[in-house]
Amino acid sequence: MNLWPPPIFFLFPLVFLVIGAVMRYRNRLFQRSRETAMAAFARSRGWSYIEDDITAYYGYQGPPFEQGREVRATNVLRGEHNRWKFTTFDYRFTVHQGRSEVTHVCSVLAVQTGAWLTRLWVTPETFGSMILDHITGHDIDTESEEFNKTFKVRCDDRKLAIDVLNPRMMQYLLQLPHLGWSLQSGALVIATAGLNDGQRIDYNLTVAEQILGLVPGFVWTEAGVSPPTEQ
Repeated sequence: MNLWPPPIFFLFPLVFLVIGAVMRYRNRLFQRSRETAMAAFARSRGWSYIEDDITAYYGYQGPPFEQGREVRATNVLRGEHNRWKFTTFDYRFTVHQGRSEVTHVCSVLAVQTGAWLTRLWVTPETFGSMILDHITGHDIDTESEEFNKTFKVRCDDRKLAIDVLNPRMMQYLLQLPHLGWSLQSGALVIATAGLNDGQRIDYNLTVAEQILGLVPGFVWTEAGVSPPTEQ
């Protein structure tokens, strides 16, 4: 007797369901493992930890913020590094690409400066116009042709941008051609692709401290806060 469809055909949906359940279970185990590791890392430094906190990214604009849907801030650590208060977390958002959906994950560090300056973004030139479409402000060219070829600068206050991006600052940033960062909402914000971990947190904190230290003292004074060397 010729049977069509064959009996095994009806097992295909069940196989896909089982595979999906296994993948979700493994993903959850991975997330739990990361939560445990990040919580332990926070305790070892005397920092606070929370699994999920939507307030971590409130007020920030430009990439990677204000894009996609299903936005989450997870593995949120808050603490202090050499007198700088900071928040760092995993940031996720989902965007449509054709008929499919893609979830992007990056690590974010926001170091509180107390200075509410005009928003300033410095993004690698290689990011292209797609990134810049999400940033408001005027394009700024510095006096360094090499820097202009490496980074895009956007800010509504040209004087502030030029003051912050002084020769010593540009020399330092040219050593980090893939680094994107911004000054906004009273913070220095650094976002890098990939999940957060202890090594990345330490590295980003070191970079942030270097950048903040290279901002001229009069910029902080004019914003009504003490320069880092006086804190």
